[in-house]
Amino acid sequence: MKALVLILCTLISLGSLCAKTPLLAVDFNAQGKGAASPTMPGFQPFDVSMTEANGPVAASFSPADNLYPSQLGVSVTTGKSESDSGPVAGRLCTVDPSMANLPLGALYYDAICSLDGNPLIVSITGLKAGKKYTIEFFSFTSTRSGNQTLTDITSGEGGEFCAIEWVKDFQFSDSTPEEEFSASLTATADASGKVIISISNKLGSPLLSGFRISEN
Repeated sequence: MKALVLILCTLISLGSLCAKTPLLAVDFNAQGKGAASPTMPGFQPFDVSMTEANGPVAASFSPADNLYPSQLGVSVTTGKSESDSGPVAGRLCTVDPSMANLPLGALYYDAICSLDGNPLIVSITGLKAGKKYTIEFFSFTSTRSGNQTLTDITSGEGGEFCAIEWVKDFQFSDSTPEEEFSASLTATADASGKVIISISNKLGSPLLSGFRISEN
């Protein structure tokens, strides 16, 4: 009996390790012009004005892991690097207000968008130098179809990449899986504890509804 209990405890412990809590989950919310800005449960809001602004726009967040001594920073701009100052803005991603009431509605309801068609450049700082992270991205809008490529450019060259594709007439429901319009990649933080991701869209300007990052 004791052996059985020990085995069960071991399995529970292993399961807990496999189901790691994300270090940070961010939901980009459009603000202004009467826009509703629901936040996905379990995510932290990154409020983005619907008025055009030159990037980078930035915010700080408390990590879920108390072993991280400082806040994590997230900044977004457009161009080729994090130092560029291309225009970004928050945008509603549906013409149906009732979408906000669906399980995934808050996440895909709005997004941060590139306004000049250039790639979105997303930087995450405050990470552990040399540590590998899995980043899961979420992108969708019902206003147009999309075919996005998300690439790790932390080292200055193209690293691991993933893709998200959607059609504008997709209808969300209570049973739509969370990963319907998501993709993930692994990136290694540089010596300063930063990762940089470039997001391009073959069918127009790129956008990002939210992301989740976990330490490997």
